[in-house]
Amino acid sequence: MILIVIAMADVIGVIFFGHLFLNNFSRGAFAVPGDFACFRAAGKLVATEVGGHAEDIAKVCEYTYPPPFLFLVRPLALLPAPESFVVWTVAGLTAFIFAARRVGVPLAAVALAMVSPVSLYGLAIGQNGFFTSALLLLSLGCVEASPILAGLGAGALIIKPHLAMLLPVCFLAARNYTAFVVAAVTAGGMGLSSVLFFGPATWVYFIYHELAVAGTIMSRPWPFGQSIMVSPFVEAHSLGSDVPTAMLVQGMATLAAAVLTWRLWRRRWTGNPLARLLATLALAFLSVPHDCIYDLSAMAAVLAAYGMRDPRYGLEIFAAFCLLMAVYALLSFFTFSTGAMFLVVVAAYGASEARLQFANSTT
Repeated sequence: MILIVIAMADVIGVIFFGHLFLNNFSRGAFAVPGDFACFRAAGKLVATEVGGHAEDIAKVCEYTYPPPFLFLVRPLALLPAPESFVVWTVAGLTAFIFAARRVGVPLAAVALAMVSPVSLYGLAIGQNGFFTSALLLLSLGCVEASPILAGLGAGALIIKPHLAMLLPVCFLAARNYTAFVVAAVTAGGMGLSSVLFFGPATWVYFIYHELAVAGTIMSRPWPFGQSIMVSPFVEAHSLGSDVPTAMLVQGMATLAAAVLTWRLWRRRWTGNPLARLLATLALAFLSVPHDCIYDLSAMAAVLAAYGMRDPRYGLEIFAAFCLLMAVYALLSFFTFSTGAMFLVVVAAYGASEARLQFANSTT
């Protein structure tokens, strides 16, 4: 029965997000998806107007990424649009598969995550979720085995820095100062390099204008621009809270997530890393106000892996996750946001599994 629910959720996702993707075909021609078109436009602009016309990026779309993200999208300008979209998609999938396998996610679970609704949505609109998911998996899943790799992954998340908010907490709680220093050096190096390659104007515009765009998105009346988000801020906003109250709710959630993350990572870990990884990923998404369903591919992979280990509870949670994400945008649009509540369930499940493994390893 659970497998049927997962299959139904994937079918719904294929139909809904497949239709979204097929809308890019018009009269036999292919127009790249909107989010990818925005990224490619940014890459083309910096290829021709390095540092001089940073504001032109924002004229194309609601572009809210820091300058180091341009390292990822600048090569997209070297190819025609359809070919660059294929390269972008294949590169993201490759990075995601490598990272998931590197941290011990079974190949079957990786496949389930790749066809989950969150991943299908990211593919349909050409988002960067596979890249950021790969970096999150490496950052959190390689701390003990390869702290340098974990630090590199964490530092590279400067391309979407809010997703890395809890990573310093993890590294410091685990007393893994190598990962912490490597992350700081990597992030600093990428930031400085972006100034050298793209000019200081890109940073000035990001700080004074692109962050304001992000704030505008978050302050819009519910559900416009927020129906695919999963944060406590958005949940409070969807239930009628004004922006200051919703930010207060988010602040309390961020503090709670940081404290729980510290406690999870303070103990020396000897068990299966997937339990702690699952809980930490859920807490990481709870700690920030701006995260979307296409950011959740990493959590989908780890949740699928746990579903294979724990068919009674883990598989049920994964099935519920797939079903919710398949209809999430519509459900949010016509009711209210439920993403944060589900993340709390996943965090509690992962933390309970982590505590159980820790107890078993000390007896």
